[in-house]
Amino acid sequence: MARGRVRWALALAVAAAGAGAEQIPREPAEVAVPVPWAGAAPVVDGDLSEWEDARWVPVPVGPALEGDEKNTTGERVVVLAARMAGDRIYLAARWPDSEENREHRPWKRRGNRYRRGRERDDAFAVRFEMGGSYDWCMLTRADYEVDVWFWAAGRTDAAGFADDLHFVIGHDPLEDAAEYDGPDGRTVYIRKRPDEGEGVYRLRRKPLGAGPTEIPSVEPVAGGPTGSRADVKAKGVWRDGFWQVEFSRALDTGHADDARLQPGRTIRGAIAVFDRGYDQHKSVSGTLRFELAPAP
Repeated sequence: MARGRVRWALALAVAAAGAGAEQIPREPAEVAVPVPWAGAAPVVDGDLSEWEDARWVPVPVGPALEGDEKNTTGERVVVLAARMAGDRIYLAARWPDSEENREHRPWKRRGNRYRRGRERDDAFAVRFEMGGSYDWCMLTRADYEVDVWFWAAGRTDAAGFADDLHFVIGHDPLEDAAEYDGPDGRTVYIRKRPDEGEGVYRLRRKPLGAGPTEIPSVEPVAGGPTGSRADVKAKGVWRDGFWQVEFSRALDTGHADDARLQPGRTIRGAIAVFDRGYDQHKSVSGTLRFELAPAP
């Protein structure tokens, strides 16, 4: 099992080899994110022109690991806005990024063989508390669960969805969980699983024989995601040195692997930004309080 010190994991795989010497930064101050009702639902297309009257909140993000030389995001400020319309919640995020990175480890031909490239796509993730004693840090004495929405420019964006994931963090052994050394010396188990249903994208197998110089390593699943994996719509646009990404999901999906977002209640969560990053090499926020307005 991999071991390391991470703030919280939002990627599809945890790879903490070599991170044992890293230290967990001190938690930033909590940030309140108001979630009012909107008169009309925005179109989830990455165009934020429908959000001009939104209550934008600046959210600082910083490296999840102190001294992480593989983190290419660093310190940035994400502006975040949220609203409800009908039976859905909508979330918009905008953050600076000097380059649009949509390739994710493409297959590159070298002679008559293909090898994975080093390019990685930009990504953004949101998580919401689901149960237990929520904590901003995954290496904590608390046991809890989170609902994770993971958007990636090269993996999920073409399909118009975010990958819908479920994480369990605890101190008792969990099946298929990665193991980490907690700051108190105890082992922390982190299990990440996709929600039920067909996924947003699939990985292409290594091509055989001679062919194009470069072949994408991922492609959308034919027919799109199904079941609970199809809950979160998301679309991103890179423009003038900024990423703009919109999310949308039913307030209550009725699925056991999703957080229930209730009008009139506050739910805690966080965000993460990946600039050509992967796994734990990301920049994350402290605790966000999503304050959902009461039903009209």
